[in-house]
Amino acid sequence: MRFSVLLPTRNGGSLIAGAVHSVLDQEYDDAELIVSNNASQDGTAEILAEFDDPRLRVLTLDSPVGVTENWNHCLAHATGDYVMLLGDDDVLLPGYFQRAETLLGAAGSPDVLLYNGFAYAFPGFAGSPHSHYADPFYSPAARLPLDGPVPLDQRRRTVGGMFAFRFDVHLNMQTALVARTAIEQLRAGCFRPPFPDFYALNALMLTVGRWVMSSERLVVVGVSPKSFGRTIHSSDQARGLAYLGIEPAFAGQLPGSEIVNGTYETLLALKADYGPELAGIEIDRAEYVVQQLYAWFVQARLGSLSLSDVGRRARLLGGRDWALAAGLLARRARPAALRRRLDLDRDDPAAQLWPGMRPVPEVNDIGEFAHWIARREAPARE
Repeated sequence: MRFSVLLPTRNGGSLIAGAVHSVLDQEYDDAELIVSNNASQDGTAEILAEFDDPRLRVLTLDSPVGVTENWNHCLAHATGDYVMLLGDDDVLLPGYFQRAETLLGAAGSPDVLLYNGFAYAFPGFAGSPHSHYADPFYSPAARLPLDGPVPLDQRRRTVGGMFAFRFDVHLNMQTALVARTAIEQLRAGCFRPPFPDFYALNALMLTVGRWVMSSERLVVVGVSPKSFGRTIHSSDQARGLAYLGIEPAFAGQLPGSEIVNGTYETLLALKADYGPELAGIEIDRAEYVVQQLYAWFVQARLGSLSLSDVGRRARLLGGRDWALAAGLLARRARPAALRRRLDLDRDDPAAQLWPGMRPVPEVNDIGEFAHWIARREAPARE
């Protein structure tokens, strides 16, 4: 088997049919789609039963488990040379496997191929009535190649930057093809909570022999009502944490963005598991504090945090944290950049929460968007 597509889901509902179709409608046979149904109670099992395709395998858990455990359950049944993971609100673009084969062949069968895609936010993201999209899904830092191999020493510097909350590359399993042999060599397993793909891909960056990047857009990453990322600047972060089955807890934790807190806890796990590769690298406390201060500001501007709550949070900070934050902000003070960060557009907050997001009111779901973007991209491929 050449490719394994993992699709872990819980209560995928009507969304999952689009994700499954995007894989099984591909004209490619040397692939398997492994769906792990995490004790869904919304008709997901019945929707999956409607598909009759030998490439599809459905695993069913009788009792719900956390997201990371479900991901690992799905992975344990993979047989493909290369593995990728799809969320139930994501889709593969047409021709995914053929284009992946071409990229892997040109790169000499690397351990990891990190490609790109589009982001699609369903109506309702950041309170907007319209769909939004980003093209590309992410833009790597200029110090990294858009296309080509990334040497091990540069990758380790990139991971080191993560500990300073500098994200030179977006690490999502939807935009990665990973050799199963590379996964099997990870010393602490592949997926670990709270953010399993962030953990896995950082671990791979630290250890694998060949890592190649491509600017090809092969997938659409969905931001749906059930997406954790949709809750980050709202008063509903607890729902997102409950969906993931996590509750970040570490010494010195501050309220604010649970993505920042989950990142912090994942970095702690990486440090524990890859101490030799991360010798001399520690989490930057000043950066962490500033990230949370900014999260408070955004939440207050968007109306999910009252000024009295901001005041209560501010009192949680000790003198050392205030001094660290003030020192960092003073070193980085650039008035124009600061104005851009603070000038939230309340008419289109989606573009502020996810820079590069653009409204696409003529599209109402991710399937429509995939067809819309495929038509738009077709002339460029001819």
